[in-house]
Amino acid sequence: MVEVGIADWWFAATGHAVPTPPPGAAVISSEPGSTLVRRDGRAFLALEGISKVYRVGEHDIYGLADVSVSIEAGEFVAVMGPSGSGKSTLMNIIGCLDRPTAGDYFLDGVEVSRLPDLSRARLRRMVFGFVFQSYNLIPRSTALQQVELPLMYQRASHRRERAMEALSLVGLADRAWQRPSQMSGGEQQRVAIARSLAVSPRIVVADEPTGALDSRTSDEIMEIFTRLTQERGITVVMVTHEPDVAQFSQRLIRMRDGRIVEDGPTDRVLQPRQPDDIPPLAPSEGRAHE
Repeated sequence: MVEVGIADWWFAATGHAVPTPPPGAAVISSEPGSTLVRRDGRAFLALEGISKVYRVGEHDIYGLADVSVSIEAGEFVAVMGPSGSGKSTLMNIIGCLDRPTAGDYFLDGVEVSRLPDLSRARLRRMVFGFVFQSYNLIPRSTALQQVELPLMYQRASHRRERAMEALSLVGLADRAWQRPSQMSGGEQQRVAIARSLAVSPRIVVADEPTGALDSRTSDEIMEIFTRLTQERGITVVMVTHEPDVAQFSQRLIRMRDGRIVEDGPTDRVLQPRQPDDIPPLAPSEGRAHE
């Protein structure tokens, strides 16, 4: 697949050349004619003091409260928590679908949460692949047409070849001309994954990707995500309610009341725990800066 370099997405998102590295900075990516640096030793994806506040009448409702988390390139990270824990809000901010009320979001050393809307849209198109529980396929389009669609928005060349390669990665090259109505739920989700891969993303954001699938098919989908991280170095961040699905990840983040309450290797975090004693959010936490 065509690799999208950091310099490519930065220019596409901002319309400017990659910033000149400061003295002593560690170079993390070099493209012909440009260099980008990871500043201050930050991880590939770094959220620092992120809060998301929703104003409801005279009250502040905290979707996230002072969340800090770092994810390295090529990690497979699962996020778990009860409804209302903030996991979907966290995913929306990571995927540049929403902005934090306070805090900073660095992607490869570049603060992206304050980019203009058009720049963020270009960034999503260049860097992210999205997979959803409901597949979000177009009923009358074939699998191949579904996968070609984001490439059309990207105005990419060789769309047919790239779409077929993405379908091959998920084992559906022989079903390229089938429509969703002719496919099982697992096959439809694999088409959705192929669509996210066609743009050669650096990060795949998956929101309950196995929620509508049986356990055997769920395992097959998780094996695809595992191969993406191990063989292609793609970062996968996935929301799930299911421990059996989370166990495929390398790392598990548990959330509750807008906070991260546990973060570590998946096999350790999934071990039975004593009940946590998490204090309620104070009214003054997460004060908006916008």
